[in-house]
Amino acid sequence: MNQIKVDAAREIRYRSDIDGLRAIAVTSVILSHAGFGAFEAGIVGVDVFFVISGFLITGIILRQQSRGEFNLWNFYDRRIRRILPALAFVLMLLTLVAWVLQLPLEFKRLGQSLVSVATFSSNFYFYLTTDYFSPAAELQPLLHTWSLAVEEQYYVFYPLLLMFLFKIRSTQTLQVLVGLMAVSFLAWIVVHQFNPSFAFYMLPTRGWQLLLGAVIAVHFAQAGGEPTRRTPRLDMLGMLGVVIILVAVFGVAAEEQGSQAVLFQSALAAAGSALVIACSRPGSPSYQLLSLRPVVFIGLISYSAYLWHQPVFALYRQVSLNEPTTTAMIILIGVVFLLSVVSWKYVEEVFRDRRRMKLARVAWIVAPCFAAFFAVGLVAHVLKGEVGRYSGAVAATLENLNVSLVCEGKRGDSEPKVGCPVGSPEVTPSFVVWGDSHSRSFAQGIDSLGKNGLSVAGLVYTMPGCPSVMGVYRAQDDKDGLSCIDFNQLAFDHIVDSAVDRVVLVSRWPMTVDSSRFDNGLGGKEHGTRIVVGDRQAQEFSTPEQRINYFETALRSTVVDLQQAGKQVMILLTWPEIGWDVPNYAMHDWRFGRTDNLKLNPPVLPREIVERRQRNAFAAIRRATADLDVALVDASPAFCDGESCRSGDEQELWYWDDDHLSVAGIRRLLARTDLAEKLGIGPTAHLGL
Repeated sequence: MNQIKVDAAREIRYRSDIDGLRAIAVTSVILSHAGFGAFEAGIVGVDVFFVISGFLITGIILRQQSRGEFNLWNFYDRRIRRILPALAFVLMLLTLVAWVLQLPLEFKRLGQSLVSVATFSSNFYFYLTTDYFSPAAELQPLLHTWSLAVEEQYYVFYPLLLMFLFKIRSTQTLQVLVGLMAVSFLAWIVVHQFNPSFAFYMLPTRGWQLLLGAVIAVHFAQAGGEPTRRTPRLDMLGMLGVVIILVAVFGVAAEEQGSQAVLFQSALAAAGSALVIACSRPGSPSYQLLSLRPVVFIGLISYSAYLWHQPVFALYRQVSLNEPTTTAMIILIGVVFLLSVVSWKYVEEVFRDRRRMKLARVAWIVAPCFAAFFAVGLVAHVLKGEVGRYSGAVAATLENLNVSLVCEGKRGDSEPKVGCPVGSPEVTPSFVVWGDSHSRSFAQGIDSLGKNGLSVAGLVYTMPGCPSVMGVYRAQDDKDGLSCIDFNQLAFDHIVDSAVDRVVLVSRWPMTVDSSRFDNGLGGKEHGTRIVVGDRQAQEFSTPEQRINYFETALRSTVVDLQQAGKQVMILLTWPEIGWDVPNYAMHDWRFGRTDNLKLNPPVLPREIVERRQRNAFAAIRRATADLDVALVDASPAFCDGESCRSGDEQELWYWDDDHLSVAGIRRLLARTDLAEKLGIGPTAHLGL
């Protein structure tokens, strides 16, 4: 077998500066997820981790191969000890705490993610589910495990590739890896243009970062081992690498800037990491900085800290009614630090000690744990989060909040499904619903009511985050492979060709017109990134006036085109946004055992706050349609009186999150406005409408 020779005297050298790099990476990720503004772009710490991992794993393989000791059994022994015991410890405690604290829908989602973690496929799961309709990323306790899945998948294929290269063409290992890195890098750039979510989550488009570290390791091995000699040029490049990483970490959040900025910041973080690994030498400024004892210690516990931070933050956010304060997040970071020290010292260190813990014993402990996680997750999914914890009344109350819409488009579709029938299958569709997630919410209610006795049926054209206005671009919603503009053109063409002549536009108008998520000013603040709204050329407007003027023009043009096609147009003026997650708020006291029976306490907002939020959007809609024969239906009277707007009562909830109506909410909307009459809905008395 051909081999890459490594000088035995130089082959093994602990590098404290790499632990320092780990410290920068994990600190930036944690502070970013904690919501500290200066670290908005801190997620690039994951890019740093990938480069480090590629370097260290390749170095281990090459050293063992040089001594003729490499085999897959030893490789996976190391990986299992490094990754799985600490992960199992976190999953076990998380599941126990979540079983006590989480509401059924939350526990169902956790169960789904447990199955994906147990099968090393959580990057696929979050790619398929973490979109506009899923809970915000901050609320998913296991979202961060996507990066572990990428590494685990890499560990399956990469050692096999190296073994093949060792046997066939070991002298060309470096060239092959550089070629693969270049292909992955180009794929990352290309795929990011039309499906950035896939590029973010998947190994083929993330592999270049792991391979970047691998290339450095192979280069060192072919040179006889890691060099130790310092030069002024290397010192400068090593320090430049640290600066580049910090520039990436402290930059404006990439998603706030657009697709190209995401690419640039990730590339910066990876390039800076590569410079440090390749050029830092003992005694150099970068080495000394990264080898400070507190920094190194954070690096040593970085894996445990990475595992713990998201579950701690997400669970706190789930049980807290308001956005966590800075003080609360600092305390939580302290909790993460303490848990990480315990996990590192009493789990990581113990299981990595081969003298104290033989592989067979590790396997007998870890394998049943992951089998149990898979089983618990599957049961939680099948039982919709109800695993004997709550009474039937709770399940009945929560189960129908967010019913499924079978015909909705899914991520990965070549194009969203359009013209999906909703409501009673015995009734001919009498109207079309077109719009964003609010139209989906409306269609869900119509579908459920129609299948339970209401004489109603319609067609739905819906895409997440995409308002029913031709020519309006939403930067965050191109990740499904079809832009908002393209979807609306597709929907418009179908609607024009449809025999149905009533069209109701249902969209979250205030978010579109104001280009912002909702903050009610009382502690209820919607999670998620800022909304970027632009024109046909995907250019963001520089002033609110430009955005409003463009919206009015685009809406008027859309309505006129529909009317010229013979359609009767209605616009549903958006129901109140709440700010708080309604089920979480309504069941807060019950969740913590402060009441024995299910007596809901849903949030109430002063009407002036709701009207302030709706003012710009509703005024723009009225101006745009002032001289057109358009029926405007105001949803607010169904939920608001003169002073306040309610989100439910003691028996039922009218929202399934902070701004989407439940089936009960749609029933109330139809009962307390003239919308049912305008849509041609049949007899409703038997449903209490």
